[in-house]
Amino acid sequence: MNQISSKNLQVRLIRPSLQYRKSFLTALWEFDKDKSWNMEPKYKEAAKDPDKFIKRLLGFAKGKDLPPTYVPDTFYWLVEGNKYIGRVDIRHYLTPALRRKGGNIGYAIRPTQRGKGFGNLILKLVLPKAAKLGIKRALLTVDSKNTTSRKIIEKHGGKLIKHDKVAEPGFLRFWVPTGKIAKRN
Repeated sequence: MNQISSKNLQVRLIRPSLQYRKSFLTALWEFDKDKSWNMEPKYKEAAKDPDKFIKRLLGFAKGKDLPPTYVPDTFYWLVEGNKYIGRVDIRHYLTPALRRKGGNIGYAIRPTQRGKGFGNLILKLVLPKAAKLGIKRALLTVDSKNTTSRKIIEKHGGKLIKHDKVAEPGFLRFWVPTGKIAKRN
């Protein structure tokens, strides 16, 4: 578990936990109301049975109960106190579909917590975890209109793949080193 302290702020990257169920469900409601983010069906299912959903997420890292077309996927939650702030996941390897859209790492910060630096923090904390899984450089894809996420990716050494014929239309692809780089703050 990684923890960052800033004044009285204690933010941690943890594996999904039933302890944060209530805050997680509130965040799902926020995501559902946010028109800029298309919530994946698996998250809509989480509201029906959050306990089962969280246990299922934990199994994904071991390749258990993966939906069709999924690869092993390790999930982390960014939390502060008892508050769920966001999620990040590491897809252990790339399929042709993930090379087009999705990549190795995906993250989302709940709408009420955006603009506070948590997107930067969550990526900073997860890159070393990707390295431990043997991923030397992670592919991150982003909607071309999402300038905030693009800046975060570039801050962490992300290099835009130019003249890209593989990317899903409307998306950009970046290679991000998972080892230490000078820019990472």
